Amino acid sequence: MTLRKLFLLPVASALAFAVSDLAIAQSSADEKAATEFVEKFHASMKSGDSKSVLSALADNAIIFESGYAESKSEYAASHLAADITFAATTKRVAKKTNTNCVKSICIVMQQSETNGTYKGKPVKSIGVETSVLRGDVGTWKISHLHWSSHK
Repeated sequence: MTLRKLFLLPVASALAFAVSDLAIAQSSADEKAATEFVEKFHASMKSGDSKSVLSALADNAIIFESGYAESKSEYAASHLAADITFAATTKRVAKKTNTNCVKSICIVMQQSETNGTYKGKPVKSIGVETSVLRGDVGTWKISHLHWSSHK
């Protein structure tokens, strides 16, 4: 091996590590932003801001809830009002969040606990949620939501 190759090998290795670290840092920033986006979505739900809730959903979003699959427009016409009322009268706490981003797609998975009163009845439930986001920091849209819970 020539002296030149011996010199370039460590430089190339160092550059590869630096690029890898940059990709990890970018992914970490995306994951933080995606998690914050989902938290803002829930805050909009709790505050009764249906316009912000719907603007967070992609036009072709599919929502899985209680064994049903709904489009954005079906969700807006059927379950959104009840979900807003439920969120306003209960307290949801994310107990565990796992977020993974690859390029323009982020998956935010949360385990949560919800307590409060809904329609005069006490609520204490454990839930799971998967949110699939497409876009980029500042342009996220939820393309898929899957909610499930139990007492």
